[in-house]
Order: sequence, then structure tokens, then C-alpha cells
Amino acid sequence: MSKTRTFIAIETEQDQTSRALALIDRLRPLAPRARWVEEEQLHLTLLFLGDLDDREVVDACKHTEWTAAATPRFTLRLSGVGAFPDVHSPKALWLGVTEGADILHRLHDDLLADVGHLQTSRERSQFVPHLTLARLSRGGGISPHLPATLTGLADYDAGVTRVRRLTVFASELSSAGPEYYPLAQCRLA
Repeated sequence: MSKTRTFIAIETEQDQTSRALALIDRLRPLAPRARWVEEEQLHLTLLFLGDLDDREVVDACKHTEWTAAATPRFTLRLSGVGAFPDVHSPKALWLGVTEGADILHRLHDDLLADVGHLQTSRERSQFVPHLTLARLSRGGGISPHLPATLTGLADYDAGVTRVRRLTVFASELSSAGPEYYPLAQCRLA
């Protein structure tokens, strides 16, 4: 039986996507060997489920539809740039969420309650709403100016996104990087 690598996410509106891409262009020279997120892959992950069989994918889509239908539409502000675990030893660069984070935490908790039993890979860290911009590896040719630049972008504002739906995605990994395919788009109330 085949398995589908599955996650639930929010897609950003075009204006915020464009601003995130402009930010990537600004940061790229400081970490040229980083794996930068492509435009069609920008999203805010709410819950990673892991490798699911066909029945579990159907269940995940159904439960996500129920959660979405019980959640009013909302807005979130994408702002603040940072890194995991920190700006001095970055493994991932991200654009944060300053408004609407409380709703995202509730949505994450609701999804965890509704579809968490399907998870094949438990998240080890606390949920932190963010839009991943790049992934870095050790010896990744990182400029010594990157930490100061990230600190200087702490107030960067990519604007407000209106959230109207949740998307259940399939992720296929390849040597060229991951490709994401929508399995279900679930409208909010």
C-alpha cells in the first residue's frame, strides 16, 4: 500500500507571497548555498501528519473540512524575520506571524485533536507560526553579516493575509527538492 507524505497548511495571498519573495531576494546573497523556498512552495504549516495510507488521507481531508467549517475566516500579519534555532546558528530562516498567531495556535490545537491520531511523525517542538524562507546546513557559506541583517529585519512587515481556507497537501520528495500538491481545499466558515 502506498503512503502519502501529508501536511495541513495555509497559503498566503499574492501580495504577501511577493513580499516574501522580495525578502528572499534580499537575503539570498548572505546564504547563497541555502535551500530557498520557491514561490509555489510558500505556505504556513499548521500540522505535519507524515506518511499516510489512502484511507488515512481521506480521513485527514474529512476532519480538516470539519475543522475549517467550524472556524471563521480571519486575517494574519506576516512580520518579523528570524531563524531557528537562533540568528547566530541558523538552520531555517523564517517570516513570522505577529497578528492572528492566537487563532493559528487554536487551529493547530483543533487539528491536532481532530487528526493528530493519524500522525506518523510526531512534532518534537512547540508550534511556532511562521513561513519558512530557507533551510541552511552547516558549512553552507553563510555570510558573517547574516545575524545582524536578520536582527535588523525584526520589524519587517509583509502585510496582512486574509485566510479563507485550509489546504491538505501531499509532499513528494526528490533530489530537486519537495513538490507540493493540494489534496483538499477546505473553506473556513
